[in-house]
Amino acid sequence: MLKSALDILLGLAILTAGLTGGVIAEAKTGLYNRITGKQSAQAANCGQQTDPGLDAIWKELPELTIQGEDAFPAFVYGSDEAPLRVQIFLDYECSFSQQYVRTVLPELLKRNDVRLEFHDFPLPFHPNAEQAAQAGRCAAEQGRYIEFVTALAGYETPDGKAVVLAADAAGLDVEKLLQCLPTQESNVKLDFMAAQDAGILGTPTTIINGRAIIGALPWETFERLLEEALR
Repeated sequence: MLKSALDILLGLAILTAGLTGGVIAEAKTGLYNRITGKQSAQAANCGQQTDPGLDAIWKELPELTIQGEDAFPAFVYGSDEAPLRVQIFLDYECSFSQQYVRTVLPELLKRNDVRLEFHDFPLPFHPNAEQAAQAGRCAAEQGRYIEFVTALAGYETPDGKAVVLAADAAGLDVEKLLQCLPTQESNVKLDFMAAQDAGILGTPTTIINGRAIIGALPWETFERLLEEALR
């Protein structure tokens, strides 16, 4: 029964993924450019940008503030009273964001002194990124955000089929998730624009208590910077 239902849902998801590509993807890129007034090459990058590098000092990291009322986080984890506020901006089609989810996120989740805020920054040149971001928000509505994005990070291309398989692996109601996708479109776009207005240019970007780190640095570097931020 599950296999039959999944076959139907896979067909719907693959169709959705197909529509997201091609002409609609080009139109989406144009929409971002018109709204932000920037070209896609300026808008964002997906790369292992490590400036200022492994030897970064927290107090010397660039200051970057994105206000809660201006952004629309996909998911929040941890106490409001936590001494470390960690804002994470991801594109689920960026290989370095995927690496971040696999290596850094599990370690962050082990700490009890952090409040994690997950944000969407789907790059216009990634045709599946916006749909994947919508799916993450829909997973959050079902209380399985972490489980879903972790499963999705195992797929190089987070297309419709990957979204369905990841949702099933995360224990989600797949049909409900697919029906939810269009309801999250505006929230993803607003989150993207707020991040871009704040000066975010690439993924993954991590802001620790108002200072930004760009790139999928090793966990050991993040751990040291977190400790420095507490001093």
